[in-house]
Amino acid sequence: MSQISPKGEQSSEEEIELLTGLNDLSISSDNQFIRKTGLSSFENSTPIGEGETEPEKDPIWLSDKPKYLTSVIASSLYVPYTGATANVDLGLHNLTVDTNTLLVDSVNHRVGIRTTPTQPLHIKGHCDGAAIGPLLITSDGVVGCALSLDATPNGGYKYSFISTGTGTPMGGGNFGVYSPELGGYPFIIRNNGHMNIGFNKWPDYGRLGVFPEAAGVKGLFIQGFASQTANLFEIQDSTTAVLVVIDATGKVGIGQTTPTARLHLPAGTATASTAPLKFTTGIALTTPETGVMEFHDSRFWITNTNVRKAIDKTSDVALETVTVTNTTTETLVYTGLISANSLVAGNVLKLNMSGDIDEAAASDTCTIRVKLGGVTMATIVSPGSGLANKYWHIKGWATLRSVGVSGSMAWHLDMDVGGDAIDAGDISVVDTTGASNVTVTVQWNTEKEGNILTLTQGFMEYKN
Repeated sequence: MSQISPKGEQSSEEEIELLTGLNDLSISSDNQFIRKTGLSSFENSTPIGEGETEPEKDPIWLSDKPKYLTSVIASSLYVPYTGATANVDLGLHNLTVDTNTLLVDSVNHRVGIRTTPTQPLHIKGHCDGAAIGPLLITSDGVVGCALSLDATPNGGYKYSFISTGTGTPMGGGNFGVYSPELGGYPFIIRNNGHMNIGFNKWPDYGRLGVFPEAAGVKGLFIQGFASQTANLFEIQDSTTAVLVVIDATGKVGIGQTTPTARLHLPAGTATASTAPLKFTTGIALTTPETGVMEFHDSRFWITNTNVRKAIDKTSDVALETVTVTNTTTETLVYTGLISANSLVAGNVLKLNMSGDIDEAAASDTCTIRVKLGGVTMATIVSPGSGLANKYWHIKGWATLRSVGVSGSMAWHLDMDVGGDAIDAGDISVVDTTGASNVTVTVQWNTEKEGNILTLTQGFMEYKN
């Protein structure tokens, strides 16, 4: 039979022609060289290293095999390999190992690992207990390792999914998406699970950081479904209690799961810092704007049709009748609270009070005193004419001109008791750094059951 030269020796032209003419080759387990589609058999009976007792190690098989293939036959279609549990099938235009371990489809230009390929590279596998998938790329440099996708030949971009090493700007242990066409990393996941969406944003901004790359780019966009009923946006605390929601119609609820207004706030409580709405004092708009509410100079302001006015406030409303009878003790019947340093220049205070009076005898009188910060501002005494079922009232107003220990207040009081009227007014020194409560007291000159004064109404108004 025709001889095939050993490896490393010069083959004849006939032998070269023989070898190059063999198509669709396989190698048998008895070291035979096969042309699957042919019928000829070629055998070389002279082994390599003739005369030697120990054959050389074959550099391909790493075993004690000859350095060349001994024969070509048509019956065998397999190639042996070290540690094999099955044969390698070269097949027609294919290479198959262990049926489903590796398949090279040279007709369709596909490679399959553990599966028949339907794509250029098709891998079948699953994650192991450490969540390692069927494809593992290991880094051999400080930059880390990456899986790259390149669509630039077809007008697209190149993207690399990078597990970073210490040689990257964001440091080791992070994950990033890199694109040279975009000029950097548009997305990263830090090694604590925190994510940044924005170009080359390395610091830790929290669980999610979003950074628009231009002034006209939205930071976050949510679009509801055509028949959206669930909330579009919702934030909960660790106990799943709702903190903020935006429902399907755009209503915002703070502490409300189902807001019924464009802005729906929760109820307040008696605990400090739990008020549903709070303003911080600031500077008024240079040009008033219709519909605006502002808080400055310790006042609330509302602008209506471009005219800004302060909101008047009424408080300390008397809700129960107070009766003073059969005593000569000066008795407190009303208090309007003004706490320390709560007044500012320009405040206007108004006091309104009324009730009934009865005098047991013509000699019996009742003294009513109006005080500010414990200092008596005005006094009126009933006529002492035996009044029966008569009325009394007080109307007063005051303007605070300046504040401080020696603040200044202009005031006026109109008082009427059973038809006897008195008015009083002055500009007085007031200390606004301490409590400046408005109080009203009543005192009879004689102790009788028939001497009766009742307070039926009372309230304060705070202007400006």
